[in-house]
Amino acid sequence: MSQRNNEVLGDFIEIYKSEPCLWKVKDNDYRNRDQRDAAYRKLVNKLKEIEPDANETLVKKKSTV
Repeated sequence: MSQRNNEVLGDFIEIYKSEPCLWKVKDNDYRNRDQRDAAYRKLVNKLKEIEPDANETLVKKKSTV
């Protein structure tokens, strides 16, 4: 994996960790669809830096490993 890919994936992980609405069931925004959609858009935009065809489905697959 290239240095650029490592940087982008590191940023991807940090964004994911900063969005508890995606992974913390007890978070107030966990059931807030708008909040979750906004968080997924951030992740899609980051992933598009190394995978131009990235979409929400791919992000969900990568974030549930």
